[in-house]
Amino acid sequence: MTPTDTATHTPTHTPTDTATHTPTPTSTHTPTNTATNTATSTNTSIPSYSPLDVVINEVAWGGTTASTADEWIELYNNTSAAIDLTGWTLKASDDVPNITLTGTIPANGYFLLERSTDDLTVSDISADQFFTNAIENSNEPLTLRDAASNVIDTANGNGGAWPAGTASPTFCTMERINSLSADSDSNWQTNDNLTRNGLDASNNPICGTPKNLNSASVPTATPTLTLTPTTGASPTPSNTPTATLTSTPFPVGIVINEFLPDPARDWNGDTSINSDDEWIELYNNNAFSVDLSGWKLDDVSGGTSPYVINATIPAHGYLIFYRADTKVGLNDSGTDEARLLYPDDSTADSYSYSNADDDESYSRN
Repeated sequence: MTPTDTATHTPTHTPTDTATHTPTPTSTHTPTNTATNTATSTNTSIPSYSPLDVVINEVAWGGTTASTADEWIELYNNTSAAIDLTGWTLKASDDVPNITLTGTIPANGYFLLERSTDDLTVSDISADQFFTNAIENSNEPLTLRDAASNVIDTANGNGGAWPAGTASPTFCTMERINSLSADSDSNWQTNDNLTRNGLDASNNPICGTPKNLNSASVPTATPTLTLTPTTGASPTPSNTPTATLTSTPFPVGIVINEFLPDPARDWNGDTSINSDDEWIELYNNNAFSVDLSGWKLDDVSGGTSPYVINATIPAHGYLIFYRADTKVGLNDSGTDEARLLYPDDSTADSYSYSNADDDESYSRN
């Protein structure tokens, strides 16, 4: 919502008293008294917001691999308008931490709070605000209030153990499953340690998704497409997704799962055994489907142009691409690299290899 509650009241009172008195025909006395009183008052009220307009979306209460003190909290704006968080508060029931917020959270965007002053808690993503007091590892309810003191959201509101997230050794975050549903133990999930974003102060991948879509987010579709290369015949999709959730321009969690540089059988089912039977398989680690339109497949040493993908990969599903369609050739000998590129040509995933044996694929562990 966009706060527009500003009232300006300008009462204006202008009494004018003019009297003329003429006592004699030969003398004229004209006293004139004009009084003008103009009062202007302006009353600007504090905007109020509705519950769940902004939510506590992710909590790294255990810290990171680099340091247990490197805790962070992510807020998410459910509305289609930017919201000024100045005067909002985020605090625990024991007032530690007790954070008075400043700054603006963008429409359908994120706001990252780091427990640091050096902006290294999430070293490759800039924080929006810092805080200093520790988050307890249990029995720590958090409450988010707007500047008018309305309760907008809570996390772990029942004050028990954190319903999700881990401390040592994985230090995975507690992620909200559905940002449009109220806080409850069942609406939180531990990050799957596959869908990740950001690096800690020691450049270790964070088991969480600061300023990115949670691994636990509810998808808007339930596709059942699953493709896995087996022997000989080309896999066939069993169903087509009916909807696609694309929440960020370049979602994380799409990886090269397996590829075959030197085929020795008719993998694509065209009755011929040749280089057209080479294939690259992608896997979606996310719990939602992703539109890969504009993404690209490429190699480094093949001398071919990147193949532009026009397909949707389902939640926890696979897509397989044959050289007959992509024209992307993977070298049988020497060094080459299979690459998955974002639409802006930055690298989403890649794997380098040297030489390839007949019909032996490189598969992800």
